[in-house]
Amino acid sequence: NHDQIVTTQDVGLSLRCSYTLKNYTVSSNLELAISGRIPALKEETAVVPAPTVRLRITGRNGEQVASAQVGDPLALRFEIFEKNSPYELFIRELVALDGTDSSEITLIDEHGCPTDQEIMGPALKVNGSGQVLTVPFDAFKFPTSDIVQFKALVTPCLPSCQPAECDMNDNFGLERSFTSFGRRRREADIDQDEMLLIQTIRISDKFETESKTDAFKASEGGGTSIAKSLDNETCSNIVSLFIACGLFLVAQIVVSNKTEMADILIAGDYVDSIPNDKNVVLGPGLRKVENRIVACKSGKFKSRDNPPIFWIEACQKQYIPAQAEEIIGIIQGRIDDFYKVDIGSSESALLSFFAFPGATKKNRPIFKEGELVYAKVLLASKDMEPELVCISGDGKSGGLGQLSDDGFLFRIPINHARRILRKESNLIKNLGKEMKFEAAIGLNGRVWVRGKNTQQTLAVANAITTSERMSEEEINDMCENIFDSVSGMRKENVIDDDDVAMEENT
Repeated sequence: NHDQIVTTQDVGLSLRCSYTLKNYTVSSNLELAISGRIPALKEETAVVPAPTVRLRITGRNGEQVASAQVGDPLALRFEIFEKNSPYELFIRELVALDGTDSSEITLIDEHGCPTDQEIMGPALKVNGSGQVLTVPFDAFKFPTSDIVQFKALVTPCLPSCQPAECDMNDNFGLERSFTSFGRRRREADIDQDEMLLIQTIRISDKFETESKTDAFKASEGGGTSIAKSLDNETCSNIVSLFIACGLFLVAQIVVSNKTEMADILIAGDYVDSIPNDKNVVLGPGLRKVENRIVACKSGKFKSRDNPPIFWIEACQKQYIPAQAEEIIGIIQGRIDDFYKVDIGSSESALLSFFAFPGATKKNRPIFKEGELVYAKVLLASKDMEPELVCISGDGKSGGLGQLSDDGFLFRIPINHARRILRKESNLIKNLGKEMKFEAAIGLNGRVWVRGKNTQQTLAVANAITTSERMSEEEINDMCENIFDSVSGMRKENVIDDDDVAMEENT
């Protein structure tokens, strides 16, 4: 009677249900076969490019350093430049090389473990990211050089790198295990190309600095003891005189060498004087790393305008190809549609059959083995052979092309060839005032000259060769002497011709 409570007016009933439980088999003949391929609503393909990995030498706080002293806390920092890259890194075969005699020591072995923890620790992740690894170490140097070069093999892996378990003794002689992210990849891992990274730092010896400071203090102490045996006023005057003379001499040396020393660069130095807002050409000895220009060899920093070119002038014997440089090559043979050309470098260059103005399959220059060509370096990379071209920027030859066989080819130092081609050099201009000749000067140290006759050809060749150690004034005097000699030869030839004519008439 009530929907929420039970009263005496309610009636209770007892019910029992009976079910017949049997097994029944239900079948259906619905055909679910699908003919043909189900059309895809959307397909996406993506290519994951290889990452750009860089190596930096930093402090323990991550700030980059260019020089340090023995014992300073440093770290090698390996990092992937692309922030969204899916790769991680592992390191192995990390070695340090002497900058003088190329002697080396192994810091991380082929298994990815440090060889000596007192020199260098294991490779560790930075902030838990496998894209940035740091290898801590205390600064050290080789006895014969202040330049230390680090070289390591780095391989990217997907999706992550399995660390190496290294067992080594700690400072107390107890064996312990630690993790290093520098293990060689397994056979089943994705095959990726290994990258060779190199970085250089200058490390000075603080003990030499301290010894020099102690010697200076000792010399000051010795001077004081001697001064006690002399008259105080006279001694002070003598000491003041010596100090004044010394300061004056140092000031003169600094002023005279300030400009020259500022132009001397060591391999690994940053060059901040090159403008970043203009298009410039980096010649030999310079390379762009990230957004900064780095010197990759030691020498004198040089530049010129129109177009703006910067390079390092070093006393090198072997030519290193650089883009946009004009060189003289010797044809060695042909490979497919290319000529193989000797340019004086460690490997031969390639010159395409069609790298000439208006060249076609039917109309193209034909070279024989041993012939000379004046060409420009189109491509120069450490990973491939240099490629040459005989077309200037306006699509014409611009003086490039085949050199005739009746000229004289000789070699000069590479730095001397660069000096002759500067605007400040008047050698070729002065020689051309009195003599008519053709000359091709290659930045690989080869020079080709063809004069009106053999005497003029040899005179020009000798002038170019002997002017290496001369100043501009001495070069001007030498050119005048050559003109006098050549003009004297002309007069003698005229007199001889007149005598012969008179004898024939007689």
